Amino acid sequence: MKSHAINFRTIALAAAIACWIGWLASEGRADTGRLDAPSYIVNSAPAVLRGRATFYADKYVGQVMANGRIYRHEGFTCACWWFPLGAVLEVSSAGRSVYVVNTDRGPAWWAVEANEAVIDLTPLAYDRLFTGRLQSGRKVNVRRVK
Repeated sequence: MKSHAINFRTIALAAAIACWIGWLASEGRADTGRLDAPSYIVNSAPAVLRGRATFYADKYVGQVMANGRIYRHEGFTCACWWFPLGAVLEVSSAGRSVYVVNTDRGPAWWAVEANEAVIDLTPLAYDRLFTGRLQSGRKVNVRRVK
């Protein structure tokens, strides 16, 4: 018997394709607002999204995010396909939590496929959540606060 349920990878792939099409339509300008994921992806986030967290690499410093602002390591921001831009998210793991603002679209499609990443955090937020050395791919719960 075949299951007709949409799995995690199908949603992630659809979100990545939607972002790419939006980027092409806006000629690469992130400030047009066209990089938002389709509503069926954004509104399909469960009450608590479970998966793995990654963090932004240094190469993204100074680049434009999906919300049109310049990325810096110092902020408590994140990239998450499943919540709308501007949403305040609580990211928790092992009894610790941080609050971040969703300012970008991500994680990259290959991170989603490889380790079921659901959120990219700034290194500052990642370090605050997981004290110690930065090690990508730790399990987290993500919940929308506002």
